[in-house]
Amino acid sequence: MKFRTFLTGLLAITLVIFIVGVGGFIGLTAQSPLGLLRGSSQLQPTAALFVPKQAPLMVSLLTRPERLTDLWRLLANPGQRRQVKAEIARLETSLLANTGLSYEQDIRPWLGQEITFAVTTADLDRNPDNSQQPGYLLVLSSENGRQAREFLQLFWQKRAVAGESLVFEQFSGSQLVYGRRDPSDSEQVALASATVGDRFVLLANTPEVLKQSLTTVQARDLSLQNDGDYRQGLQQLPNNRIGVVFSHLPQGLAWLGLLSEPAAALPAAFEGMASGADRVLMTVQLTRQGLLAHTALLAAAGQQIMAQAAVSPKRMNALQLLPADTPLAAVSAQLDHLWSTLSHSLERYDLAEGAIQSFLNNAQTNLGINNVAEVFLNWVTGEYAVGLWPSQESTKTDWIFIAEHQSETTAAIEALDALARQQGLSVGPVQLEDQSVSAWTRLAVESGTDVRSPQFQVNTEVAGLHATVDGYEVLATSVDAMYAALRTSRPSLADSDHWQQSITPLSEPSQGVLYLDWPSLKTPLQNRFPGLRLGARLARPLSDHLQSIAVSGYGCNGKGASKTQCSVYRGDIFVHLH
Repeated sequence: MKFRTFLTGLLAITLVIFIVGVGGFIGLTAQSPLGLLRGSSQLQPTAALFVPKQAPLMVSLLTRPERLTDLWRLLANPGQRRQVKAEIARLETSLLANTGLSYEQDIRPWLGQEITFAVTTADLDRNPDNSQQPGYLLVLSSENGRQAREFLQLFWQKRAVAGESLVFEQFSGSQLVYGRRDPSDSEQVALASATVGDRFVLLANTPEVLKQSLTTVQARDLSLQNDGDYRQGLQQLPNNRIGVVFSHLPQGLAWLGLLSEPAAALPAAFEGMASGADRVLMTVQLTRQGLLAHTALLAAAGQQIMAQAAVSPKRMNALQLLPADTPLAAVSAQLDHLWSTLSHSLERYDLAEGAIQSFLNNAQTNLGINNVAEVFLNWVTGEYAVGLWPSQESTKTDWIFIAEHQSETTAAIEALDALARQQGLSVGPVQLEDQSVSAWTRLAVESGTDVRSPQFQVNTEVAGLHATVDGYEVLATSVDAMYAALRTSRPSLADSDHWQQSITPLSEPSQGVLYLDWPSLKTPLQNRFPGLRLGARLARPLSDHLQSIAVSGYGCNGKGASKTQCSVYRGDIFVHLH
């Protein structure tokens, strides 16, 4: 054999082995749970065909659930895998509680690559007099239509044996099945089902929801999938996704009971929002550290979303003055612009109005000063940071506020001191951590318990403090909070591992970062908002592993864009899991 022939044959064999090896590697990695870190092969929820444009909420998982649990086990430390297995078992039990179903035996054999849950309407009959009656829809894609139909047949047979009276109804080419325990009560329907070809299994809380969804498929203009803004928003978000979330904000707020206007007045109410956004779209990406939601706010028809100039929150020096254990912090710039937008655009909405009023009441109570928005916030034109400081008193909330010194700052602080004096507060210097600090104080006289010979004691109550540090004005609502900000020996929030891990996935420049440390705030937030306790329970075991949440906005039509008005506003939300 000639050497050239031998070499040609050897190269050919090597090339074949290489191609087979690469193909096998690609096949293995595609099937590996780690492939989910690159996203799902399916980019859009096909079940959006059944969801109306005006739906309050749609949540879609674009992969089979076992791939998520396999990834969870794979990423867990070897010593924790038994615990993870137990948590997965508890999750399956809680999700299928009271159904008599097993995921492995009943659902997995025919389930496809998509699960979509939607709140199709906030109120089925649109009658506020009989309370809200939401419509719920669950769409399961099918890889085996025969097995899916057999599953439903067996499911309804068991319900019939348990005493339910089954109703079969043909509608738009699909057979609807639903049951009633009392055949004389037409309103008593807890579950209805339908199949669409071999592709989808639909479940709903009433047959009316199924009829609405099947009608939506036929009337293309009613379907979310055929909404141009929705499709445009998806195209602007990254493709490495395993889930999609959509909410029509007016209807979503009404469903949650957070909107002060009745459902019929939703469009008119939203016309008053200067921000202009009426829908939010998110694609969810898996990372080794948690979940990254790429977000797009979509403007209402004829409206524009307002945006600010982009900054670099990760490199802002104001963070150096917030302690490392700050559980809630926000960092950005141009607070005057943000405050003006919020105060005018959200006043019709109970949740936002309540938050703004709560802030004003807190400032007025602590500082004894009225007109806080006009005097205290309008001068903050540069970078700023605000942080919640855990107070020694359980009933009190302390805050630290840092604002970059600008030309207006000195005059604004002098005006603030003048207002404090008008409120009966004394303004004077104190020494704290080798730093001269101005304090707003009031004197209080307390008497002893002996009425025959009372002993009087004069106490000094500190309403607030402010100091100038390294080109920043620092304001605090207590001595403890100011001391924590001025301590140069302690680590800052910028140096905190929790902060760094939370903001690393977020891009720059942006329009600011909002950071929340969940373990520190879990109890007080759940005490104040009982609905969070229920939400955390329903989201277990995810909520058990929640470490922090970081939110960042990138502005108009992309990250760091400088446009001030647009129809699509981009942002990210990172949920850090440990």
